Amino acid sequence: MRNSGKSQEKESAVNKPALFSNKFALIGLITMMLLGVGLIAGCGDSTLSGSGSAHFQYVASSPSGQIDRGSTAIVEAKVVDATGTALSGQRVTFSVTPTALGYFTPASDTTAADGTVAAVFTATSSGMATLQATVSGTTSITSLLINDNTSGSGRITVSVMPLLMTANSADSANVLITATKKDGTPISDGMTIFLCAGERFEDRDQDGYFTRGVDSLIYDVNANDQWDPIGSIPTSTTTSGGTASVYYRAGNQATTVYIRATMIDSGNVSFAEVSAKLNPNTKVASITMSANFENLRVKGVGGIEFGDLVATAYDEFGNPVPKAFR
Repeated sequence: MRNSGKSQEKESAVNKPALFSNKFALIGLITMMLLGVGLIAGCGDSTLSGSGSAHFQYVASSPSGQIDRGSTAIVEAKVVDATGTALSGQRVTFSVTPTALGYFTPASDTTAADGTVAAVFTATSSGMATLQATVSGTTSITSLLINDNTSGSGRITVSVMPLLMTANSADSANVLITATKKDGTPISDGMTIFLCAGERFEDRDQDGYFTRGVDSLIYDVNANDQWDPIGSIPTSTTTSGGTASVYYRAGNQATTVYIRATMIDSGNVSFAEVSAKLNPNTKVASITMSANFENLRVKGVGGIEFGDLVATAYDEFGNPVPKAFR
């Protein structure tokens, strides 16, 4: 009996470390399983990236730095999400402080497919202007000094009506150019106004047109590193009574078009630029389907259990149909 008791004590002493070790192994296994579930949940969440709140990647004016009173500048902004992905269809509002220094046309607009939106700022008084762009409660600013127009022989303004057209190669808009001398009186009759419509660029040689290898692209809609016309407009016109009027015909690509008018008077160059929006046709011509997943797991066994299936509608020219019609 004594030997049996001693034997049990020895067996118990031998099994205690093993039991202790097994408990730790079990706890470690459970911890690893919990970590694995956490990692799997994390992987599932990553499929939702790109849905963060909208904010500005940049807000810039062209010309930048300073302009003359009575002249215009193009203010462009790009809206992205938390991952830096461009956001389309975002309503951006433009404003200036102090308000007496000028105004925006249009005062608000929605971003294009590449996340960009632009408006024309017209300077009506001299001073330091703070140009503001606001989207989803987030505001970004850029400063612009407005001079008292003490240099140059004249100025030019341009307006487009309507500013919104359908990208169908048929819609058109009236482009009105007004040219005045420095004192505000109409420019002489027969003054040549150089015109172009397309992607936005910086006219470094100041001839009114894009010169490859000299001028610089600012808005390259198809990312081909060269300036492309969008729609059509006469290459030039002449003034009568200080004004000139031509028609712009829309292209078939849904995007933003920049219409530029340039006046060269005795070596002094004045230009104005306005943007118009070409929207896709709302009539659906084709639909494509896409998915953001390759393999799905049965629910409850671990792994990604769901995915997004996206249908995109296009018009006859291959432009995505607006969201309201999808």
